[in-house]
Amino acid sequence: VDFVREIGGWLRSCGAAESWGAMSLITVQLGQAGNQIGVEFFDVLARTSSTSHSELPHRFFRHSRSSKAVYARAVVADLEPKVIAATRARATASGRWAYAPDAHYCQQRGAGNNWANGYTNSGDACTEILARVRREVERCSDFAGFLVLMSVAGGTGSGLGTKVSESLRDAFPNAFIVNLVVWPYSTGEVLVQNYNAILSLSHLYQTSDAVLLVQNDDLHAICTKMLHLKTITFEHLNTVVASQLAAAFASASDIDYTANPPMVGREGQLSDMISLLCPHPDYKLLTLRSVPQMPDEYRAYTTYQWPRLLRPLHQMAAAHYPCEEGIKWRSTAGAAAVEANPCIANLLILRGSELSDADVAAFADPGQYVPWSHERFALWADPRPLAHEKAACILTNCKAAARPIDDVVGKAWQMFSSKAFIHQYARYGVAEDAFVNSFVRMEQVVKAYNSLSLS
Repeated sequence: VDFVREIGGWLRSCGAAESWGAMSLITVQLGQAGNQIGVEFFDVLARTSSTSHSELPHRFFRHSRSSKAVYARAVVADLEPKVIAATRARATASGRWAYAPDAHYCQQRGAGNNWANGYTNSGDACTEILARVRREVERCSDFAGFLVLMSVAGGTGSGLGTKVSESLRDAFPNAFIVNLVVWPYSTGEVLVQNYNAILSLSHLYQTSDAVLLVQNDDLHAICTKMLHLKTITFEHLNTVVASQLAAAFASASDIDYTANPPMVGREGQLSDMISLLCPHPDYKLLTLRSVPQMPDEYRAYTTYQWPRLLRPLHQMAAAHYPCEEGIKWRSTAGAAAVEANPCIANLLILRGSELSDADVAAFADPGQYVPWSHERFALWADPRPLAHEKAACILTNCKAAARPIDDVVGKAWQMFSSKAFIHQYARYGVAEDAFVNSFVRMEQVVKAYNSLSLS
């Protein structure tokens, strides 16, 4: 039985080829980074899904009842109007989709790179944003959960993003929430980014079902080594994030790779993703790796083969490295990398043709997983390509995910011990014990991850 024909036939029989899945996700875009990633994310889905407005993926888009407009299932918010205006204008200019007229919120003044300002002064903003979210949820026939996009270096994405996430949990206690968190450059973007990042993550860890951590250092490496960009901007970084996000969250079907031939199951849902990857509340940190990574002009001259894609992807995941170039990989070094970075679970997602040629045995090998993790690996696939003829990505929950947090907690403690900038947070009611509680909470998360072992 031809696997590609089988999965394609199954998709057509269930109507997925037209709808790309019935379980809808509401995306909440917060702050400058969240909005830049969000508009690019929807653009990728719209550009690559179909040539017809009617076939845009139902999971992420809806049709207006009163017009022919296609709207993203999203709410966009910032504390300054400039970002919102640019985000909405770009979406409308695409000619294929837009943000709904009643799905945006902004104020006239930002949070000044202060988590406390964005968090404690966001009462009215949260109320207004939540009202817009409720309207979007009511427009879903089948609601799966939320994808919250935010950065934690500045004040709006971190402070407002944290408060909105907590409000979503209070208002929708049974909904799944995934926070995509853009982690700041290790060299520094904002003087108080270490405070903002730890205060944010310590709160999110109590409200979110999964935290997808994306490091700007990793994105920069991809732009430099794989995309060959000379001058790299935050827009470049956000474009990389959006492409990876689309590869991970666009619809795909669960595959029983142990069967011969492989058996196609139902469409993978957000609930399936979270139950696989985050089976214990102490372990919520996810990392995303994807292939191929190349400049746009290379695509027309590239031959795509699954072995050539999957081998480096497995190496990237095991070594916790963002791109293929720069991995120092030998058989002994590979074994050491697996030993040093045990996994709780991995979700591999393949998109494109000739899926029967994809050998996933290396990803399923039980030797790379902690012994207490029972459901360790899943394969999802879809024969319809996104940006490339063939592409793969892996969502992983592994020991190395806590490394950037450990580094930032240490830097935050150093700043705190000298009382640096503490008064700026005290102005908005965030006392010193709030810092200590957040630092200790994240130290406990790091300790839990560092305890992961293959034995």
